[in-house]
Amino acid sequence: MTKRLQRMVSLKRKRPSANSLVVFDVVSQNLSFTKAAEELGTTRVAVSGQVKILEEHLGVRLFERLHRRLKLTTAGETLADSVSRSFKDISIALDRVAESPRNHQLAISVSQGMSAHWLLPRIYKFRNQYPSVDIRFQITDGYVDLQTEGIDVALRYGDGPWKDVKATKLKRVRRFPVCSPDYLKKVGKINSLEDLSEHELLYLSGRYGKLTRWEEWLKMVGIDGVHTRHGLEFDAHNSLIEAVLAGQGIALAGPPQISQYLKDGKLVRLFKGIETKHRFFWIVEPVNGPTKPFATELATWLESEILDSVKNY
Repeated sequence: MTKRLQRMVSLKRKRPSANSLVVFDVVSQNLSFTKAAEELGTTRVAVSGQVKILEEHLGVRLFERLHRRLKLTTAGETLADSVSRSFKDISIALDRVAESPRNHQLAISVSQGMSAHWLLPRIYKFRNQYPSVDIRFQITDGYVDLQTEGIDVALRYGDGPWKDVKATKLKRVRRFPVCSPDYLKKVGKINSLEDLSEHELLYLSGRYGKLTRWEEWLKMVGIDGVHTRHGLEFDAHNSLIEAVLAGQGIALAGPPQISQYLKDGKLVRLFKGIETKHRFFWIVEPVNGPTKPFATELATWLESEILDSVKNY
């Protein structure tokens, strides 16, 4: 027998049985053989017998047997503290092992613009917090039936609230002119809104076109007579943002989609203080059926991230 094996065998002989430690832990918490026996589903004699075996194994008294109650000795207190902490650590480890192979999947519905320029660059934060959660994305600019589509959380823009869903109102959508530093370098300083007649303006058509329709926006901020019918037009919000990032012209956009680009200096806000406010961003959740594990955590995380993205812009 090798020395290493001899040490392992010797250690095993010195170690008390796991059963006696479990019994000791329960007795130390109840300070009663009778109550411990009830909790363990056994007899008082069996419990006191296990404690006696443990005391004989260790060669010390763990309890003082007083009239109708027990009291831990100094040695008993030392062992009780260590055993209790060890069992808690084992319980936590068992929970983690049991959870690890069972990945949970959540489905989120989000628009093209919010997906490409806001959610996808930061979803890693949620995954780092909840690594056992897989995310399925439904990318659409239309409203969907959450129940039918199996969606757990949706980001929506609109007036709300909607029937048969839980809707949490966040911030108003804001729109203001932005361009890239390269575009500004190419055309020079833009002094006033009236100067927009001389610039390439970027448009969004389709469902959300009204949000970036220059003539409507200018009326809302009290400006008339600016010629706006020239420039590029897109049918997807993410394409509009890609174009303005590439220096193709000036677009109407706002946080949270472009917050990071403003922070990084990839986009520049023009005419600071001049903006329009539209409908609201909402976090929407189904109300029928059971809530999946971590769905509430995902909704809470999205709300926190959106509010953080808009607070400085």
